[in-house]
Parts: sequence; structure tokens; C-alpha cells
Amino acid sequence: MTSVQNMEQKMIASMQKRTGRTLEEWMEKARRDGIPDGKGRLKWLKEMYGLGQSTAYVILNHLDGTSLSSIYSDGDKLVADQFQGENAELRALYDFVKAEIEELGDGVSARPCKTYVPFYKKRQFAIVKPYRGKLHVGLALPDAVSSERLESAKGLGFTDRVKLKFSLEKPEELDAELRALLQLAYESN
Repeated sequence: MTSVQNMEQKMIASMQKRTGRTLEEWMEKARRDGIPDGKGRLKWLKEMYGLGQSTAYVILNHLDGTSLSSIYSDGDKLVADQFQGENAELRALYDFVKAEIEELGDGVSARPCKTYVPFYKKRQFAIVKPYRGKLHVGLALPDAVSSERLESAKGLGFTDRVKLKFSLEKPEELDAELRALLQLAYESN
């Protein structure tokens, strides 16, 4: 069982305890209450019932006859989808940064999501996300670390551990200072 399958099964198993309803009960309620079509469905579930994002995603996916594990089973497709349209020119930069991150040490794994790619050692230590012509690299750094090159990573991914980020437009911008910050994030996690 993959980590996504395991996570999804745990979420489903704990759903009644956490939310007061089983997955099947949530699906029935959403259908009965008239869940909207299109992009507003996730927001509707969260606002209408006060559900967290991951729980709402699980409900939506099961309403659509899919699962988190089926969506996240093809990491290459998830990455390819991120680098379409205005972000297409960033794919080579992503491949370069991914290779640099994987060289930090043993046990690095990329676990692509729909809009970003988190990197793990024991815990998540970096996030890479294309956005508006730049590749954003979020880092889980110790609180005391600062640099003029870092800015808030708010909105970068689904973790409050990754608080700082830097942005790249070309490979040569990943210099010794930024490599040292990547290494520190890897070693700290």
C-alpha cells in the first residue's frame, strides 16, 4: 500500500470520529443537499459543512468514483500537468532543481501532488511549485534561519512547516547560498 493509499484509508476510517459522519453518509448528504457542479464544489463542501480541505477532497473524489490514490498514482503525469501552458518553459528548471534536491543525501523522495511537488526525507523538507513564470522552492527551515533571499511561503503548499521560499527563473540563480539553505532544510528534517 502506498503512502497516499494509507493516508486515504486512515482519513476514511477516522472520518466519523472527526466529522460525525462516515464517508458514505457525507456522500449521501452532499447529494441530498445539492452539491454544485464545477470548480466551486470543494469550496462549497468546506464552507457548507466546515470540512477541512483533505476531507472535502476525499468526499469529492469518491462522489466522482475516484480516490486519492488513483489521482496520485501517476506522479509523472501530475508533474507534466503542472508544466503546461505558461509554466511549460519552467520544466527544464524543475528537472534541474529536482536533481539538485535528490543529491542532498540519502532517502530523498519526491511525492508529486496536483499543483506542487513536496520532497521528503523523514518529513517534508521542501516544496517546488511553478507559478507565474517562476519556480518557487519552499523550505522547512529552523526558525532562527534568515536570508535576504527568502520570503514568506504562504500559499505554497499544504504545510505550515514550510514557512520560507525562494524563487528561480534560471538554473544559475541556484547558487551556493541557496544550495546551503536546501542542505540545511534536508539535514533539519
